[in-house]
Amino acid sequence: MALPMTRPTKHPRTGVYRVRIEIPKPLRETAKTMFGVRQEFIQNLGTKDHDEARTRAPAVIADLRDKLAALKAAAGGEAPRLTEREVQGFAGDWYRAEIAKWDDDPGTLRQWQDMEWVLLDQTEQREAPRLEPGDTGQDGAAVLADGDRREAATLIASGGRTASAADIDRVAEALWEAKWTLAKAMQKRAAGDWRPDDSGDEMPTLPVAKVAGSSGPHASRTSGLTFDAMPHAWASDNGHATAAGPMPRPLYDRQRTLERLAEFLGHRDADAVTKADAVRWKEDMQARGLAIPTVRNDLSEMSALWKHAIRNGKLASEVNPFQGISPPKPKQQRKVRRAFTDEEAVAILTAARANKGYMRWLPWV
Repeated sequence: MALPMTRPTKHPRTGVYRVRIEIPKPLRETAKTMFGVRQEFIQNLGTKDHDEARTRAPAVIADLRDKLAALKAAAGGEAPRLTEREVQGFAGDWYRAEIAKWDDDPGTLRQWQDMEWVLLDQTEQREAPRLEPGDTGQDGAAVLADGDRREAATLIASGGRTASAADIDRVAEALWEAKWTLAKAMQKRAAGDWRPDDSGDEMPTLPVAKVAGSSGPHASRTSGLTFDAMPHAWASDNGHATAAGPMPRPLYDRQRTLERLAEFLGHRDADAVTKADAVRWKEDMQARGLAIPTVRNDLSEMSALWKHAIRNGKLASEVNPFQGISPPKPKQQRKVRRAFTDEEAVAILTAARANKGYMRWLPWV
């Protein structure tokens, strides 16, 4: 059962409010496998203000209870079987979000080669030969690590679904293959191949209608999402610890940017933000003289939050209003080196005659 206090409570050391929900004892081993925690779910609310914490708490509590429901379903075998389209849809939505995230700035070839080797090393750590995506272990099923299952379970819960342990494995296997495909695709980008990537077109989209029309906890939250819940959900899925201690800088930055956006728009309704609103905000920042890197960074932060919300079925629309409107990066100007004047050349060569060794002959060369 949940802790008596599902209302926000202060962290005893930092004073930051948080929400805690106890994990029932029969579910703790499953929780360790699925989410990497055993005793309780803890979510940092990112504020020391009591009223603000009470505003943010309901969405966070709902997310944590989603995880608790997912635990019960997985442990008790009560969850309806995910269809193959849903399994591949989780992987497909993840893949498209990652491609969009890295599309304009693919990084280095080495980092994607390293990712590929990490994936290969994981297969070796699972006591399996180097597997290509789709290969199986001796028992006929892909061999998985606990980290793979935790990632899949979090993705399933944030998408408003519940899943059995077997379905969590199916999603984890699909995600592993999507990561492999991502590493291959981004190696091409980093090497200068900018042809459109069509791998994501082959993967289905997770049907949002099933989440919106369900009777589960996400049924009333697929539209009307407020700005307050967005950064914490994004931070949790991106590995930023929010349970205790100081607020992670990425979370802090996105909260501040969201506040600036809310002040400009005059509301906090994520569904109500349009592409035209995003363009107006960009133009307003430019008119106020903000540096291009600052404008680009603010738009990128908001794009990441909307991508996350769309991927997890929390918005009514699947259109990211911030995608593709960032100012282009300025082209680096190559410095043109001018030649020495006759007077400068005479002065250099005359001075060289007074030196010995390479200091005498190098200027002449």
